[in-house]
Amino acid sequence: TISWTGSTPTNTTLKFRMRAATTQANLEAASWYGPTATSDYFTSSGVSIDQGNGLGSISARYVQYRLYLDTTDTSATSRLDSVTIQYVQNAYPTVTVNSASQDSAGTVNVNYTVSDTDNSTGTVGLWYNNGSMTLNGDHTSSVTTITVNSTTGFPTSGTLLIDREEMAYTGKTATTFTGITRASNTTLATSHSNTATVFVKGVTVTGTGSKNTGAGNTYDATWTAATDFDGQYTASAVMRMTANDGEGANQEGYGNSSAFALDTKDPTSPTISVDSGATHT
Repeated sequence: TISWTGSTPTNTTLKFRMRAATTQANLEAASWYGPTATSDYFTSSGVSIDQGNGLGSISARYVQYRLYLDTTDTSATSRLDSVTIQYVQNAYPTVTVNSASQDSAGTVNVNYTVSDTDNSTGTVGLWYNNGSMTLNGDHTSSVTTITVNSTTGFPTSGTLLIDREEMAYTGKTATTFTGITRASNTTLATSHSNTATVFVKGVTVTGTGSKNTGAGNTYDATWTAATDFDGQYTASAVMRMTANDGEGANQEGYGNSSAFALDTKDPTSPTISVDSGATHT
């Protein structure tokens, strides 16, 4: 991760690019990258450096940052006080969802296996997607409104999961989640691409929280779907189980279930008409 402290008065910005190489000579010839490409910048402190861009896995011996101080007001300037680059050697926890289905009582039952080569415990979460909710447009690592194709049926407040980033939200419209707090629960703020799948955290659950990981442990979780996602039907719901080891990087691993039918709609009574003038035998 790259983190910094400083100040950015109105009309000023503070941003970075980075490059890495195995030798100092190669470093001088390397390209500068932001979170996703050579065209963007790191603008949020504490974000992950390794995001699948040209920086690779940051396993190189040499790393360098470039600072950009911009202003549109000649009487104001941004200020940098400190920069911290954190390197963590950590593998993602591994999560496999063995099965997920809804029983006749309406409860969703999930069986999953979690393991971690670097840590013996992790925090497990249960998440759901209706099979269709995705991002509408690309989103940077700093936006505080998440735009999707539809929020129908989802709670008015809660926690979202996009890729490996968790984010709390406090409100919603028909197509947006608002009041977003990025990088919740020790995850890292990253950019997210158009049509990325958006999951919502299950609240009425069992079988989650702190779990032993290590060489591999299998658990059962349940979700009372009608409490969190009432009045909905989908033939292609997907559950995601996450395991977070709390490290500074590569901290959250996940596994998805196969799609299954999810029904939280109340049964409807049939309408029966009786013709009082008719003759019945």
